[in-house]
Amino acid sequence: MGKQSRARTATRTRLAEVRAAQAQHERRRRLGIAIGAICAVLVIAGGLVALRAAGVGDKSSGGSAATPASPQVVSAVSNVPASVLDSIGAGDATTFPRSIQAPALTEDGKPRVLYVGAEYCPYCAAQRWAVAVALSRFGAWSDLGQTHSSSNDVFPNTPTLSFHGAGYTSRYLSFTGYETATNKLEGNHY
Repeated sequence: MGKQSRARTATRTRLAEVRAAQAQHERRRRLGIAIGAICAVLVIAGGLVALRAAGVGDKSSGGSAATPASPQVVSAVSNVPASVLDSIGAGDATTFPRSIQAPALTEDGKPRVLYVGAEYCPYCAAQRWAVAVALSRFGAWSDLGQTHSSSNDVFPNTPTLSFHGAGYTSRYLSFTGYETATNKLEGNHY
């Protein structure tokens, strides 16, 4: 075997090693993102349990200030082209979450996505759009509400959806949306 042939073989071998290392790095990155999402859901679930135990956001105490979302809004949220979503990119994780010893959050054998927010919150208002669009890729919404954040907070009257009373069906995921408060101020509380 000649010098050039050995060099080509060595280059191919090194290229295969680099590609294998890149693939392994990508698998670890995706695993880290998945574990991070699961940890976030579990932390939120713990907060939900604490809120429920404290009686915060009891649905019998007034429900939502939202009106039913218009068909145009539901259609726009549910039909964002995949090409638009794909152009956003994957982002990157710089630190990976640690594993925890807790049962997985599931419903009917499917991973459960848990959303906890408050209708008055402008940051929650912005998040709801992304949650609704992302989950629309895997299922269908029903009874979404349409509302806005508080009129006397930072970023007043931010248009948003409400998950109070909304339904979500999917072969892949389950969803629980929990709005802890409306956007209507009563005394010093929502």
